[in-house]
Amino acid sequence: IIFAMRHAEMLLANGRYDEAQPYINQVAANKDKVFQSTVAVFNGIIQEKQKKNASQARAYYQQAVGMNAVNVRYNNDFIGMAYAGLARIAVSEGKKEAAKGYYKKCLEVAEYD
Repeated sequence: IIFAMRHAEMLLANGRYDEAQPYINQVAANKDKVFQSTVAVFNGIIQEKQKKNASQARAYYQQAVGMNAVNVRYNNDFIGMAYAGLARIAVSEGKKEAAKGYYKKCLEVAEYD
């Protein structure tokens, strides 16, 4: 499942959304909330980047962060991606202060500085 999760991440990062779907489905088959939150992030990315549907992307990103499923070993960077996605959407809507808050939360959970 970890391979499928990381492979889906790389495919999404390269804009290969349709190729990522079977791997996302593999991860979705695991009902642990750590993996379900990651699937929500993946679905948010697809809605934001491929489908250009900011409201649906926001819903997926909020679902991911709302699960409180941060696991340093497996998905803290994905939760960071959800916050970054929420920040990008806020920027696109002209909500700079909200974006700053989301980016701050992203930095709190992401592995990267």
